[in-house]
Amino acid sequence: MGIVSGMETAKRQRLLQALAKHEWWIGLVMFVFGVAFFIALAHDSLNARVYVDENALMPGIASESFRGGSEAQTLGNQWEQLNTRDQAVSWLTDRLTSIGVEVYTQNFTAVFPFSGSQQQQTVHGTNVYGILRAPRGASVESIVLSSPYRLLGDGSDVQPSHYGVALLLSVAKHFRYLNYWSKDLIFLFYSEELVGMQAWTEAYTGTKLTNIQFSQLPGRSGNIDSAINIEMPSPHFTAIDLDTAGINGMLPNYDVYSLSWKVATSSKHNVPTGPFGEGVHHFADPIAHFRQNVYLMLRTASVQAAGLPSSGHGLLVRHRAEALTVRALPDAPYHKRYGLQDMGNILSGIVRSLNNLLEHLHHSFYFYILPNSTHYVSVSLYTPPLALIILGSVLKAISLWVVTGLKNESGDSQAKFAFGEVQRNVQLVLPAFLCSQLSGVAVYVAPHIGVWLMPSVSQAVAALIGLTLTAVVCIVLVPLIVMKFDNSNDCHNTQWAILHCFALVANTITLTGLSMMNFSLGLLFSIITVVPTRILRQRPNQHFLSWFLQLVFIVMASPPVVLWFGCLVYLLLNGQLASVSLASQLVETTVTLQNAILAALRHQYLTGMWVYAAVTLVLWPNWLLFWTTLWRPVVCTADVTREKKEQ
Repeated sequence: MGIVSGMETAKRQRLLQALAKHEWWIGLVMFVFGVAFFIALAHDSLNARVYVDENALMPGIASESFRGGSEAQTLGNQWEQLNTRDQAVSWLTDRLTSIGVEVYTQNFTAVFPFSGSQQQQTVHGTNVYGILRAPRGASVESIVLSSPYRLLGDGSDVQPSHYGVALLLSVAKHFRYLNYWSKDLIFLFYSEELVGMQAWTEAYTGTKLTNIQFSQLPGRSGNIDSAINIEMPSPHFTAIDLDTAGINGMLPNYDVYSLSWKVATSSKHNVPTGPFGEGVHHFADPIAHFRQNVYLMLRTASVQAAGLPSSGHGLLVRHRAEALTVRALPDAPYHKRYGLQDMGNILSGIVRSLNNLLEHLHHSFYFYILPNSTHYVSVSLYTPPLALIILGSVLKAISLWVVTGLKNESGDSQAKFAFGEVQRNVQLVLPAFLCSQLSGVAVYVAPHIGVWLMPSVSQAVAALIGLTLTAVVCIVLVPLIVMKFDNSNDCHNTQWAILHCFALVANTITLTGLSMMNFSLGLLFSIITVVPTRILRQRPNQHFLSWFLQLVFIVMASPPVVLWFGCLVYLLLNGQLASVSLASQLVETTVTLQNAILAALRHQYLTGMWVYAAVTLVLWPNWLLFWTTLWRPVVCTADVTREKKEQ
C-alpha cells in the first residue's frame, strides 16, 4: 500500500485502470491456483511428517506391563448381562470401589429441543467417575481416561462400547499398584453420549454453557491437562482410529496425535493407526498414493467442518485439555487381529508419556489437517491457498470502488482516481445492512416461532417449516425494502455497485474470521461462494440470459445450498452413496441436510455448538446483500424500457 501511495498520479491511475479492467481474470487465476495449491498439499513432499515436538513425552520408551486382557474380557461379558441403567451405575460403582479409587457419581437432566414428537424430550443420566490420587503429586494436574457406557439392546443406533468400559476398569486396577504417577488419574464413565460428557465437563470446570441441569461434583482433582477417550465395540480389532475433531472444529495439540500414533505403531504393537483407522498404505503407483491422500484430507476436513465431535473428547478440547478418542475398529481391511491386551498396553504407554509432562503442551500446532497417518498439513501451509481463494473478492471490491469513482450521476467519466475527491452515494448501504442483519435474527429464531405456532406438529417438522418459510419471506422482502431507498434514478447502478463492494468486503472479513476458528468450514464456504459473488454486473439493459445465469450462481452461493453440497461431499467421502441411484443420492443428501440442521439446532443448547448461529447471523445476512444487489439491474432495465416507450 505504501508503494502504491508513493507513485505518481499518472502511474497510480494506470495501475487502478488495469486492476479495474483485468480483475476478473486475475481473481479467477488466483482462485484456481489456490484450490490447486490446497489439493497439492496432500502430496507427501509438500507437507510435514509426523513427529513429537515435546521431548518430555518420550513415546514408547517406558515398559508396558499391563496383563489384564483376560480380566477385561470377563468384565465385558458381565456388562452384557446388565439390562437397566441403575444396574450399570451400581456395577460400575462396585468395580471402582473394589479397585481402591475414590468413587463419585453425578446426576444430570437434559431437555432435547426440536425432538421428533410434539413435546420436548427429557433425558436423565448418571455419570460415574473415580479418582486415583497421584502418590508423587499434589493434585494440581490430572489426566482423564473416559469411555461412554451404552447398554446393549436399549434401542439406540450408536455402536456399543462395553469393552471400552471393561478395558478402562482393568487399566484402572493395573494403574492402582504403580507408584510413579505425578498427575491424578480420573476414570470417567459417562452416559447419554455428548450430553453426559458436557454435564460433567461443565461441573468440573465451573462453566455454564448449556441448558443441562446437573448436580455438583462431590469429588474433584486438579486442572485437566490431557484426556484419552476409549471406544471398543468388540474384544478384537484390526486397526485404530485416532479421532481428533473437537467441538466447533477445534483440535488438540498435534503432539497428542503424534504421541498416540507413535506408541500404537511402534515395534512393540505395530497396529495400523491413523485417521479413520487408515494405516500406512504403500502404493506402487504414486498417483494412487496421492489420490488416497487427497481423499483422507478432504474426509478429515469434512468432519471438522461439521463442528460436532463424534465422541466425548471433543468437548474437553474447548477447555484446552489436549484430548482425542482412541477407537478400535473391528472390521478394518487388515488381516492381523489384536485384542484387549494390546489395547491396554497402548493405552498404558500413552498415559505413561503424558504423565512425564512438566508443563502444558504448547510446542506443536493446534491447526492442522491430516492427509494420512504419517503426515500433516500445518496452518502455515494451508493459509496461503485460502488467502489466494479469498483475495479475488478483495480485488473485485477495490475495482468496484474505483469504478464508482469514475462516474457521476450523469455517467460522465471523471479524470481523477483520488478516493477522497469523488463523492460516492452510499445511501443504500446502511438500509441493506440493517435489513440483512434483521433477517438473520429472524431466521435464527424462526425454529422457535415455528414450534410455537404449530403445537400439533412434531417439533422437528415445525422447526424446519418455520425456518424455510422465514427464509423465503426474507428473500422476497429484503430486496423490495432496499429498493424503496433508491431514489437516485441512477441507470448506471452506481449505488448498487457500492453496495456490492461493501458486501464483498463484509464477506471477505467473515470468511477470513470463520477460517481462523474452523478452517474447514471457512474453506467450504470460500470455494463455493467466492466466484458466484464476484460475477454480479451492474449494467443497464443487460441480456436476460446473463441476468439469469447470475441468479443461478447466487442461489448456488446461498448458505442452504452450500451446506447441501457439504453434506453431499461428506456422504460421498464416507461411501454412503456408492451404490444408489442419482435420485436416491439427492434425496439422501437432502435428508442429511435436514438432520444436520436439527443437530446444529439442538447442540447449540446441549453442547455449545455455534455453527447454526454463525450461518444464520453472519453468513446468511452476507448472502442477502448479494441477493439484493442482483435484482437492481432488472429494475433499471424496466425503467429504461419504459422511458423509451414514453418518448
